[in-house]
Amino acid sequence: MILERLSGWSRRRKILTLLAAGVVAVVVAIVLVWLLVWRGDAPPPPSVLERSEALTATTEAPAPAPAADDQAASAPPPAPVEPAPPAEPSAPEATDSPPTPPAAPAPPAEPESPPPPPEPEPPPPAEPAPPAEPAEPAAADLDGVWSVNTTLGSFEDYTSSWAGYRVGEELSGIGATDAVGRTPAVSGTLEIAGTTVAAAVVEVDLTTVVSDRPQRDGLVRRSLDTQQFPSARFELTEPVTFESLPAAGESVTATVVGAFEIHGASRPVEISLEATWIEGVVIVGGTFEIRFEDYGIVPPRAPVVLSVEDVGTIELLLNFTR
Repeated sequence: MILERLSGWSRRRKILTLLAAGVVAVVVAIVLVWLLVWRGDAPPPPSVLERSEALTATTEAPAPAPAADDQAASAPPPAPVEPAPPAEPSAPEATDSPPTPPAAPAPPAEPESPPPPPEPEPPPPAEPAPPAEPAEPAAADLDGVWSVNTTLGSFEDYTSSWAGYRVGEELSGIGATDAVGRTPAVSGTLEIAGTTVAAAVVEVDLTTVVSDRPQRDGLVRRSLDTQQFPSARFELTEPVTFESLPAAGESVTATVVGAFEIHGASRPVEISLEATWIEGVVIVGGTFEIRFEDYGIVPPRAPVVLSVEDVGTIELLLNFTR
């Protein structure tokens, strides 16, 4: 009887142990999915002013210190050493010879010459000339066709040219967060005539857009069907005219109207842009929103994803050079 009770308790204990191990395994799996798949710090939105400051810092390198040979060559020559005056002859030693006769009396001293007349006082120094007024900076010449430059800056710190998306999502066990994907594979042109932006075209390779998790990137590519629609495109449809061109390093803002094409559908959009120019580079950054259903896009789904907003934000920061 006692053995049967012990045997039954042992079986129940094994079952409870297996159930506890299964619960622990499920919890560990959820934590791993959270840490390895979805969790990550979203990069900041584009900032034109920070990009221009970073570009200026890289072009203003400190002047090298002069070499030792140059310092030696530029040092003034040493002052000449004056020769020492000849030593006075020493008095002759006393001898047993008879004393010499006394010397003849010296001739009378000549009368002293009158003192020289006093030198005239120097004229007072001339008053310094007033400082010249600083010359006005030359007007900016931005006319011409500018192309997206992908060699400036770095994609690691998002100072290069790039474009991407930002979408709000609700994750199990995490809550609300932003999914952010970007790519440096951007091309395009910008045409400026006087104070008017006459034309602009930008294309983005969607097959190269990456976020902080490769698993998310696969879901996004399937939602966008990048095999059939590998790129997105924006084209300016209305020229943009400014009152005047900004000075170097000064930013201007504008809302531009154009057509945005993605997933095989094209829709009119308005983009809020900020732009500046410095060191021969025109920097443009901006954002605009799209509604997924307008382009036939079904938001990606996954077990850990509770919901995805039906509106996404397109972000871009572009460096143009002539």
